[in-house]
Amino acid sequence: MSGIARAYVGALIQDGQTFHSSHAPVAGSNGSLSILLLEVMPRGCPTEVLDGGFITAGSVDLQVNGSGGVMFNDNIRAT
Repeated sequence: MSGIARAYVGALIQDGQTFHSSHAPVAGSNGSLSILLLEVMPRGCPTEVLDGGFITAGSVDLQVNGSGGVMFNDNIRAT
């Protein structure tokens, strides 16, 4: 990674399979993302200290079929 833009410390990281308590997610100045052991992070790198909590991978799937008595997918016609 070329230069660390910011490291986020103080939260438990879950990568989908494992919890990492002695690691920090790190954003590189080139746009890269990685997880580093706290003991190998360079001294003096920009750091955001979090007040506990979890950092996890995730996504949101939103689907709107209608509202207020109107179904958007009722009368579908090809144009």
